[in-house]
Amino acid sequence: MRLFLLLSIGVPNFAMSQQVESSTTNTNLGVQITLDLKALRGELMEAALEKKTSRITLPLQNGESMDFEVIESPVMEQGLADQFPEIKSFLIQGIAQPTWKGRIAISPFGLVAVVLTEEGTMVIEPTERYSNPNKHRVYWNHELAALRQEVSCGVNSQKQSFSPLMT
Repeated sequence: MRLFLLLSIGVPNFAMSQQVESSTTNTNLGVQITLDLKALRGELMEAALEKKTSRITLPLQNGESMDFEVIESPVMEQGLADQFPEIKSFLIQGIAQPTWKGRIAISPFGLVAVVLTEEGTMVIEPTERYSNPNKHRVYWNHELAALRQEVSCGVNSQKQSFSPLMT
């Protein structure tokens, strides 16, 4: 297992440690990472309050990272947003790869990111929402499709007679 410490250029106090593990560890999907959610939340909330763009660094599935420009973009109705101020959503765009665009949402349960790229859709999501919201995984959407299996409901296809309990 390799351990990387990634620091966002121009964003003070934002650090993300990334543990690159086998894609078969725990989830059989993507790469397991640990985010400094507190630092990330601080940067995002500051940008939201000041209504300005900010810069964050997100991990990629290959162990590298990419800088994104981020700006708050609420999706909740204002009354609901007032009830849950710890939940925010943002638009993101890659700086080195401006065609990489998407959304991130942050809550007490972790970060969810969906990034549309030429190579497909990259997803970052929490793996331990309640016990450790800093634990996340990064994967490509096509990896999820490869894991899909046939679902069987276990219903017998033979016709059976039905008799009501009360007549």
